[in-house]
Amino acid sequence: MLWKMLGTVQLIVHTPFMAVGFPSNTKMVFNLIIDLANLKIIPVDYLQETILGLKLSATKESGGYSNNLFESMGLMFFGIIFILLLALLLFLLYKAFKKVKII
Repeated sequence: MLWKMLGTVQLIVHTPFMAVGFPSNTKMVFNLIIDLANLKIIPVDYLQETILGLKLSATKESGGYSNNLFESMGLMFFGIIFILLLALLLFLLYKAFKKVKII
């Protein structure tokens, strides 16, 4: 059942490449589903432009795909950076408390 749902989402995400005419309300719903499938829950484009200094090259015509790895990863890139920073912070706290003999 889950695989059929994922297959349906894949079909919806790739419908703009099929050059089939759809009503505007259907295109709006498809764009919402595409944004959810690409994990564009928060405005990652703004974060990429300000923090990383990337000029975004992906457009709606290209389906959100680009040649830039960081741009294609979107929210996942910032999630990985956050997890790595959190792990580094926890490691440093562990080392600091180990010297104090609390742990």
